[in-house]
Amino acid sequence: MEYCFEDTDPIKVHPKCVFIATANLGGQYTGTHKLDRALLDRFMLIEIDPLGRTEVRKAIKKHCPGLSSATLQEMIRVYADINKAHAEFTIGFNLSIRHLKMIAEMVDDGFTLYDSFYVTCKGIGGPDGAKALKTIFDNKDKSTSDDSESSDESED
Repeated sequence: MEYCFEDTDPIKVHPKCVFIATANLGGQYTGTHKLDRALLDRFMLIEIDPLGRTEVRKAIKKHCPGLSSATLQEMIRVYADINKAHAEFTIGFNLSIRHLKMIAEMVDDGFTLYDSFYVTCKGIGGPDGAKALKTIFDNKDKSTSDDSESSDESED
């Protein structure tokens, strides 16, 4: 702050104020640099678990309220199966909630569910991503997602 203003008096911060900083650390992010130990020691690392199916369903339903329950249920099943396959190291990519919102928008705009996932998975995972998606769609009756929540099916 000393270079920004003529008045360099400290800024008073409310005692209940909390500062939160985020960083994309790791080799998978372009343009990131390793943070030195002195800087890392100034932060407390917080790892946030991924959203559960109920939370994902609510977020997507709010983002695209026109989606039918059946489409939404199948969308979340495929999303969960892709991420589970990634966690089990059977595919080399996963999908974020941002990807799922984009897929929901495409479906809302008239694309098929398969085509929406296809362009996303092929874009992220290349030809292997498209192949993995086909396997997951073909295994509809043998879903690997074991954390389904029956209450999701009745929500609208």
